[in-house]
This record gives sequence, C-alpha cells and structure tokens, in this order.
Amino acid sequence: MVLEVGDGVPADVRLPETVQLKIEEAALTGESVPVNKQARPLTEMDLPLGNRLNMAYKGTVVTYGRGTSLVVATGK
Repeated sequence: MVLEVGDGVPADVRLPETVQLKIEEAALTGESVPVNKQARPLTEMDLPLGNRLNMAYKGTVVTYGRGTSLVVATGK
C-alpha cells in the first residue's frame, strides 16, 4: 500500500521504497520528533523499535514524504 502525508499506518509494515518519508512515532517510542524512514535493509538483528528505520507500525502517522509498504503483521 502507499503511505502519504496524513495517513495513519494501518498495520506493521516494511518500507521497500521511501521518498523523504517521516513518521511520528511518539506513541510508540516517546520520540518527540518525526523519524526519517529509509528503504535500506538493516544489517543488525534485534534492534529496538525506534531503530528499525525500514519499518512503520500501526498507530503511527506519516508527517512528511511518501512510501510504499508491505504488511508484515496485523492485530488480533
């Protein structure tokens, strides 16, 4: 699915393509500013949620840019 400014992220997703994508994750990580997201694969295992820059999570909001996403997890 395509994520654009103002969209709420509907599920946990991986981001295979991003264009200046920033997502507000304050409810999830406590981070007070939007996080720059990237499509680049991560090389480290077991990163904290706030450091998983190629992922977006349900309940967060796109504040800038756009990207494509692939659902990897949903709620109950």
